[in-house]
Amino acid sequence: MTAPTAGQAFPAGTTSVNLAANAADPGGAVVRVEFRVDGNLVNTDTTAPYAFTATGLAAGSHSVTATAVDNGSPALSTTSTAVAFSIGTTGNTAPAVSVTAVRPQARCSRRAPRAWISPATAADTGGAVVARASSASTARS
Repeated sequence: MTAPTAGQAFPAGTTSVNLAANAADPGGAVVRVEFRVDGNLVNTDTTAPYAFTATGLAAGSHSVTATAVDNGSPALSTTSTAVAFSIGTTGNTAPAVSVTAVRPQARCSRRAPRAWISPATAADTGGAVVARASSASTARS
């Protein structure tokens, strides 16, 4: 199997995945490659390059194999190692942020502008939060 790659995660909403495999028979010819997703035959390809787009896949974990069949009599076959992939179960998700309070900061002098402090919390279950400073607003009172 050359596609998908082991452990590959597709984003939520993906309904089709490209499958591809290399196959060769040094003592004859490959007559077909059978693609199976979760053990179910989804396509038989009789010409190289051996590829197929599997459609209608649900979110969750899946595995794919390819079986190459030769032109011998009797026909011999070899099945690839199963390749696991997932749809919509991992990957990048949007971070969450919330402002926890807004309060004025104490003034240093009577004429100095008042700065507002806005503490916030942020989390990202699919990655890391990168903090960026924003420009401060000031108000005179």
